[in-house]
Amino acid sequence: VWRVIGSELRIAWSEGAGAARLHLRRRAPATGALIDAVQAQAVAQSLRPSAVKLIDSDPYALMAGLGPDLRGLRVRRLDTQTGAVVWQQEYQLAEFPSQIGGVSLDSGGAGRLVAKVSYVDTDPVNPQPRQAVFAINRDTGAPIWQRALQSSFQSVRPPLAGPNGQVDVIAHECLNPQCSSTQELVTRLSALDGQPQWAVPVASSTSLVAARGNDVAILGGGAYGILAAANGASLWSVAGSPLALIAAGNGDLVVSRQQSISGRVRSFVERRAGADGGLTWSAQPGPPDAIVGWPLVTSLPDGD
Repeated sequence: VWRVIGSELRIAWSEGAGAARLHLRRRAPATGALIDAVQAQAVAQSLRPSAVKLIDSDPYALMAGLGPDLRGLRVRRLDTQTGAVVWQQEYQLAEFPSQIGGVSLDSGGAGRLVAKVSYVDTDPVNPQPRQAVFAINRDTGAPIWQRALQSSFQSVRPPLAGPNGQVDVIAHECLNPQCSSTQELVTRLSALDGQPQWAVPVASSTSLVAARGNDVAILGGGAYGILAAANGASLWSVAGSPLALIAAGNGDLVVSRQQSISGRVRSFVERRAGADGGLTWSAQPGPPDAIVGWPLVTSLPDGD
């Protein structure tokens, strides 16, 4: 970042993602000469990831990586009209991180919030990516439970909460002692205490896209479908990689997808039956010759 402030040119920059080093230099604009013999320099273990999220019109702000050991997570609920803090709570990760990768916050169902912190543990020989999942009381910010799970360096996928407070999350299982090979899992965490209730293997880069009641809709491996609430078994699966997917009120799935037909990309919105994934209807947005770059789909209060 470059700024001319008064008679000075100030230059600030950072280097490194994990062990970030921040620099500030002050120079004369006319000559570029350093103004101070000693320039500011700050070193930190990692940047502090943060996020702002609107959940049912209520704004929330969260920041991870607080404190000298990076274990702190701060969540604030803000007043919609003024931005004033309604409540603020700080939590401690159960494990010690060496690097914080990211944070997310979503509605948790049953009057809860679900926060996720991605981090790398402090193993000096073979550090592993991990994730901490928090269930938080939405009205007060009081912690309900916390669960630490294996994760992935590439995993930025948030958890998915069901209506009863249970949480589904993408986790990983090490297949060898070095954990150089892993199996991706969809894991369901109990609403009561966050204990895993079941875990099923899924294709790499699978995403949790919608809660259908207590079932969960997933997308990955060139297909999408429904996992059963009781044990994670696949109820049905359909080939395809839709751009967006939502669960309709009666349990059907509505998807938007694109397909190349005679060299031209066409967009479709389709409804799949909740019982078996059968195609109920398919429609193209706009007239037949319309160019739709990225079709969106959402649910309306009347069920459409």
